[in-house]
Order: sequence, then structure tokens, then C-alpha cells
Amino acid sequence: MSSFSIGNPDFLLFRLLNANIANCISILCNLLLVFLVIKKSTLHLRPYKKVLITSIVVDLNYTIASILNDVLFFVADDSYYVVPIGNMPQLPEPWYFLGVCWMLFSTYLLFTTVPIQFIYRYNLIVRGSELSIAKFLGLLIVPVTCTLLYTIHFAFMIAPRETDVQVFGNFFLQMNWTDSIGKIPKFYATKLNVPAATRATVFATGMLTTAYATSGICAIMIALKFQKEFKNMSQAISTVQSQITKVLLIQTIVPLVVLIGPMMVHVLSFSNSNIGSIVAMMMFTWSPVCNPIVAIIVLTPYRRFIVGIFSTIIHKPGEMTLLSSSSSTRIGPAQNFSSIAQQNSNQVNAASISELSCPDLRRQNSATVVPKPIHQESFF
Repeated sequence: MSSFSIGNPDFLLFRLLNANIANCISILCNLLLVFLVIKKSTLHLRPYKKVLITSIVVDLNYTIASILNDVLFFVADDSYYVVPIGNMPQLPEPWYFLGVCWMLFSTYLLFTTVPIQFIYRYNLIVRGSELSIAKFLGLLIVPVTCTLLYTIHFAFMIAPRETDVQVFGNFFLQMNWTDSIGKIPKFYATKLNVPAATRATVFATGMLTTAYATSGICAIMIALKFQKEFKNMSQAISTVQSQITKVLLIQTIVPLVVLIGPMMVHVLSFSNSNIGSIVAMMMFTWSPVCNPIVAIIVLTPYRRFIVGIFSTIIHKPGEMTLLSSSSSTRIGPAQNFSSIAQQNSNQVNAASISELSCPDLRRQNSATVVPKPIHQESFF
């Protein structure tokens, strides 16, 4: 058993702080991405709005579940433990247990929905047809149903029983994982050497393998289509497709890399040490943060909008300077513009009188060429 206790109060506090920070950022970034997808998607990005919105919904579902009822899950003493540490009050059973199952369902859904974006893009690019909303929802039902079935199966494994404290409670006492009055935390657990655990391992492995194999096959077919049609594509289309490729690949790799630690502990149960789970769980909550940030940074219309906002704030457009040969007038947003308008009016009247009194000056002014403003190309 690892010398580091997963029930260490400092670790639990740091874990809670890490989760709360990640969840707040996730909500802000995903809501911002919703606005960008709806309002700022260009013509070439509009077909991908379904995929982007689906990714946002999955991420927000996980974030909300994490806020209400986050869980620690780890392997110890040939047993699998699930310990709720979220903000939801301890409701009477089975409601509290259903909250834990919702969190587990949301976690698995991050994996099983990965192929959706690739299958959708395969139909759009290789087959040349955009899936209707009805067909897209039908496609989405498949991973949701598989995830729900797996969650139900796993729920039967860890369902609370009267003998749980006698069978599994000694682990918490050995770890000194108790509160101020010596009470162990609320937990759910199951032995790993039972047939149900073997079936769960096969089920989870099959879901992961199918999801990523499907994604890989679709990605290869899309790449071959791009290679064949690249010369016939306009620069705008090729740029958008390149950006979409980056977004989808990163959104696929992030859960595979970031979440693979706890998931492999869950699927394979390869070690009784919980150090791997500790490291992975600290990264676990940041996956719904990475997805919207990647989309905002990589997709040009969204990035331009955000950069434009920051540029506006930095350059303070509410202030401008009127320069003349002898003085400068600084205008702030709260200043009364009537005096400035009066000043400009006086200058115009004075210029008109000068031109009337001096025909040569009038001809000179009429011949003056006003330079056109120079348009500066954006680097974004």
C-alpha cells in the first residue's frame, strides 16, 4: 500500500480547491464558447456547430456533476473504492447514491462521445452530406445508451450494502481517514475478484476500444479525402478544415492522456497503489477546461473576437487625442462634447472666411488631396 494516504486532509483540501477552480473556469469558458458558436461562426464553421455544441454540453454536464458530487475513486487491497467529496449535502439513500452514479456517468461520457465528432465530419467531408438534427441525435443516443448501461452495471457492483462497513471500513481506519469524532467517510466499494468486476472490465475495455478505433478509422478516411482533394480546395476552406482538425484531435487526445490514469485503474486495476490515481485526479477536472480553450484559440473567428476585446480594453477607445500644430485636446468619455463641437465649428467658420477673402487659398484647399486611411492587416 502506498505510504501516502489518499485521505490526507491536506490532499483532500487541495483536491477540493483544484476542482473548484477548474469548475469555475470550465463554466466561464464553455458559456463563452456557446456565445461564439452561435453568434460568431463563419459560413465554413456553421456545419460544425452541432459538434461544438455537443462537446460543450458534455463538458458542462461533467462540470456540474463535479460541483455537486465529485468523487475520489481508487484501488486498494484488491477492492475498488468510490468516495464522494462534492458539495452536495448527504441525502438519504438512494438519492445520494444516484448523485454518485451521475458523476460516474458524466466521466465515462467524456470518452464514449469522442467518435461522434469524427463520424459527423466523415459524413460531411467524405460522403458530402451533413447529418440532419434527427440523425445527429440518433447518432448521439448510441454512446449515451452504452454509457448508461455501463453505469447501471457498475452501480449494482458498488451499491450500498449493510456489510460494507465490516468488509471495507478497515481500510479507512488504517489510513486514519476519519473525521473529528472518528467516523469514516461515506463510501461505496466492491471487490475486484468477483464475476461482476470482470464483466465491467470487459465492458469498459470494449467501449474504449470501439470509441477510439472508430475515431481512428474516420480520421484516416478524412485524411485520405483531404489528400485527394487538397488542390481543388480554396484557401478559406482548407484553413478552416485544418483548424477543425486540430481542435478535434486535441479534444480526442486530452481525455485519452489526462483521464487515462484513473480510467486504467478502473478498467485494469493494475495496482494497489493510489499514487497514480492521485496525480491523474488532479488533472481529471481540467479536461472540460481544455476543450473550449483549444476551440477558442485555434478557430480564427473566435480568436479574433477575443483578441479584439482585449485590444479594445488595452487601447482604451474611450479616450482620443486631437492634435494640432500648437496644442492637443484630450477627450475623455465623461467630457462634455459640446465645447469641442463649438471649437470645431469656429475653426470651420474661420477657414471659410479665409477662403472667401483669398481666392488663391480657396483654390489651394480644393486641390488638396486627402490621403486614404491605411488598412492594417491583422495577424490573427
